[in-house]
Amino acid sequence: MGWMQVPTSLMADLGKLIEYNTSCAPGFVQQAGIIAVERGEYIVAHSIARYTEARNYLYEQLSRPVFREAGIVAPHPAGAMYLFFRIEDETDSLALCKRLVNEAGLGLAPGSAFGPEG
Repeated sequence: MGWMQVPTSLMADLGKLIEYNTSCAPGFVQQAGIIAVERGEYIVAHSIARYTEARNYLYEQLSRPVFREAGIVAPHPAGAMYLFFRIEDETDSLALCKRLVNEAGLGLAPGSAFGPEG
């Protein structure tokens, strides 16, 4: 359930696609849609605040001298709810993440999963 803003030129073809993929939404999905419209802005704002707080906490922790001395560099993110950090002398983020899971039980997404910039 949802809505789209699309160019008028796409409406005829988009209507065909939507008719067969999203018609007859069950009642519980319709009720969720009502709540999303009525309370969605609050829920989104609340979630953004929680994610921002968690990200900032992680940034503050990784910026402590003990981590910097260990070669961990964590630039402050410009606006995301997550952050990228790097560890000096670690060149294979996938291998590092596998090692962290096996040795410390810590699951992280490797930077390489986000392309060359990651």
